[in-house]
Amino acid sequence: MQDRYQALDHVQLRARRDTSVAAADTHWRGHEFHYSSATVAGDGTFAFDVVRGDGIDGDHDGLTEYSTVGTYCHVHPASGAFDELLTE
Repeated sequence: MQDRYQALDHVQLRARRDTSVAAADTHWRGHEFHYSSATVAGDGTFAFDVVRGDGIDGDHDGLTEYSTVGTYCHVHPASGAFDELLTE
């Protein structure tokens, strides 16, 4: 945790590959606001490339471990970000 916020911006992310939350090349839009920063190990894998915003390391967001995805992005439902989670 930092004394000052580390990111405050609108965000656009592009899925790097298929994950449990997004299909490859789909886009998420939302915002990020956080005081924390993260140091990611060299073998860390990310679900998203940052098109706009800061993400976890400036270029990527959505740190993955197995089928879990952790992101700083607070997604907007109109971006389709919840579609992968809904089933008929």
